[in-house]
Order: sequence, then structure tokens, then C-alpha cells
Amino acid sequence: MNTPLHIVPYVGIDITDIARFRGLSRRTNKKLLNKIFTPNELTYCFSVDDSASRLAVRFAAKEAVRKALSPAGIPPVNFYDIEVLRKKNGIPEIVLRVPKLKHVAIKISLSHAKESAVAVALVFVSSKT
Repeated sequence: MNTPLHIVPYVGIDITDIARFRGLSRRTNKKLLNKIFTPNELTYCFSVDDSASRLAVRFAAKEAVRKALSPAGIPPVNFYDIEVLRKKNGIPEIVLRVPKLKHVAIKISLSHAKESAVAVALVFVSSKT
């Protein structure tokens, strides 16, 4: 007999001040940016003149995901290993670049205004009981 699959949801939220990301440059701040963001994220963020809001909302997303993973008993994941991508229809998605976390599914909502960026992550951890 198959064991039923139980899904346990966890929530994380983060709000970030966009000003923290103003003036960052791929050249001048390369080490910092490459520690936090993937090449795909950096290409997307710096494809516009004002990259700060895009960087800030992705940072907020990574923080929200980390906050949701923690109560699930999952050790901290590096920022770089949490990738924020956009589907063809514009909906954001999270890709965890950690093979041992294939049992984790994440839904993310992103928003930003003039001064703040916010993200809410909903994490589902599948487990057999």
C-alpha cells in the first residue's frame, strides 16, 4: 500500500529598503553581488537603468525563503542558491540550487513601491508519514 504524501506549508516574509541597493554597480560591487545573486538574476536586474528595485525585491525574496525554510528544520541556504526567476508570463518563481532539497516546493509573491520591496514565500515540504 502506498503511503500518503503530506504537505506542510511554511510562510516567510521580508521587506527591504530599496535605497540599500541604489548605486550598486556590477563592476564596483562585483564580489558582493556575486555572493548574493546568480548571473541570471544580475543580467535581469541590470537590464534597466534603475536596478535597485529589482535587486531589492530579489533580496527580499531570498530572505523570505530563508525565513520559511528555517521552521521546516532546513539548515540555512546560501543566498546564491536561492534563485529568483521569471516565467514567460512574468510570474516570479524560485529555483533552489540545492539538490538535497528536491522535496521542497516554493511559491513567491513580490512587490515594490518607491522606497520598499517586499516578498512573501510559501514553502511546501513533502514528507511521507
